[in-house]
Amino acid sequence: MLDKNYRLFGRISIIDIVLFILLVVFVFSARRFSAPQSVAAAPGDVAIRYTLELQRKLPDYINKIQTDTDIYDNLRGYYIGRIVDVYDEPYLEDVPDHDNEIIRRVPVDGLRTVYVVVEAAAQITEQTTTVGSYEILVGKDVFVRSKDFASSGFVVIVERDI
Repeated sequence: MLDKNYRLFGRISIIDIVLFILLVVFVFSARRFSAPQSVAAAPGDVAIRYTLELQRKLPDYINKIQTDTDIYDNLRGYYIGRIVDVYDEPYLEDVPDHDNEIIRRVPVDGLRTVYVVVEAAAQITEQTTTVGSYEILVGKDVFVRSKDFASSGFVVIVERDI
């Protein structure tokens, strides 16, 4: 069956068989993992609304942000939506209360947390939500700008079908 050169029936090498099997496994794996997504996951424009949290801002910072203004990613310049609402709340920090042995959230004088609500047409798939080439994820650190301001913050809320 095997000769001295490790050939099967004198024609096919064991190494050739192993390489052929590996090639077949690779081809099937490549087809499996590069298959197109299902029809249910096909992207299409869906209206979304997401909220950016900008922390540790001065009280008058909210006046710099105008509604009905386009907003862009400050790093690459991608359009990421239109500002529809802006509001602020006191900036809170965790402070230990040694008497009661707990941690309290207390407002910091002179600082505000500004929330910027943005609407955009997004592409939604099973894996991701994107506005153009910009991925929208809750918890994502974002650097944004408009014609009136530039800042960094986090995406804290993403709503679909508004």
